[in-house]
Amino acid sequence: RLTEAIRALKQQKPPPPPPPPPPPQQQAPPPPPPPPPSLSPPVELVEAARRAQEAAEAAASKSAANARDAEARADKTDREVAALAQKLRNLPSSDSQQLQTMLEDYRRETMRRVTDTDERMQSLSTKLDKLTEKVDTNANLNLAMLLRELTEKFDDSIKWQELVKGQITAVQNRQNATDDL
Repeated sequence: RLTEAIRALKQQKPPPPPPPPPPPQQQAPPPPPPPPPSLSPPVELVEAARRAQEAAEAAASKSAANARDAEARADKTDREVAALAQKLRNLPSSDSQQLQTMLEDYRRETMRRVTDTDERMQSLSTKLDKLTEKVDTNANLNLAMLLRELTEKFDDSIKWQELVKGQITAVQNRQNATDDL
């Protein structure tokens, strides 16, 4: 969502001169009436920030492929946040404060998600290492068992071959003895 908001800000032309500050708002006020044309950019920014928040949540649900991508996104987000903060300084004070609060909340949430993703990547890496070690150990054990079984079968076949040779020799000796009589 923030990315969309930042794109919307980048595409916008510089805002018109600041209008007089709007009256202070209560927390959770009913939806305000449509703003006058001079306040349109801040309302668009709020909408863009909301869309950016939704997009960020959707992207977070898909999870990062690796920690480097997450760090790169965090660096990019920091640069975009800095650019957006500069534009916010030019807005009327109440709108600017509201958007700056949203921006700081987004920054904290993004950094938390990056940290969580990094921790999950570390955890998965550790689990993968343990699993690889276990598979290697099992493979080595299975290989040793197979090698031992093959050796035993080979030894058994050699003994059987010697037994058969002995029987053939005995039969030939009897046949030679019979032929000699």
